[in-house]
Amino acid sequence: MYVEAWEKLRNDINLDLNRIQNGDINELSVFQKNTREWVRGVNQEFELAQLKKKGRLSISDNFFDDNVVKTQKDFVENPTFEAFKTEVRKNISSQNAKLEELCAKQEAIGADLKLILSLLQNRNP
Repeated sequence: MYVEAWEKLRNDINLDLNRIQNGDINELSVFQKNTREWVRGVNQEFELAQLKKKGRLSISDNFFDDNVVKTQKDFVENPTFEAFKTEVRKNISSQNAKLEELCAKQEAIGADLKLILSLLQNRNP
C-alpha cells in the first residue's frame, strides 16, 4: 500500500518535471506561482495551528485576516493598583519639577561662575 502510494507520487513528480522541462516558460511560471501559493497556504495553516496550540489566538476557524492577527487579554480592574499607579505618577511629576528647578539653578550658578571667572581674568592680566 505504501509502496504503491510512493510509486504514484514519484510518477506524478516525474510527470510534472517532464512537463516543465519540455514545456514553455508560461507553464513554468504558472507551476511556480501555484507552488508558491500552496506553500503560503500551508505555512499560514501551520502558523495558525501553532498559535491556537499555544493559546495565543482567539479567533474562530472560519475567520482569518492576513493583515490583522490579534490576541485578546482579559483583565480585571484593581483599585489598589490604580491608586498605586496614580501615586507613582504624582511622585514622578514632583521629581520632574524638582529636577527642572535644579537644572535652572545649575544654569544660574554656571552663569555666575563664568562671570566670576571673567572678573578674575580681567583683574589679573
